[in-house]
Amino acid sequence: MVKQDISLEVNTQRLGLRQSQGQWSYLLGKYKELGGRRVTLGSDSHLSQQLGRNFSEALKLIRKAELTPVSYHGRKIIPFE
Repeated sequence: MVKQDISLEVNTQRLGLRQSQGQWSYLLGKYKELGGRRVTLGSDSHLSQQLGRNFSEALKLIRKAELTPVSYHGRKIIPFE
């Protein structure tokens, strides 16, 4: 992924669990260490009420790892604000 400049996706569905946050923190740190730069967010929602669930927790982890949260429109990278 890093060599091909592919963004990592954080699936936020289970980020409400403390264990999951620790695992993602570790993975994001390793991704950064290996040269990763960008991360997308996915809530894996099956109901409209679940859209964006745990995005704030994910953004905190991504920024703590000094990575850039992004989304895509077509093939164009759009920084997440």
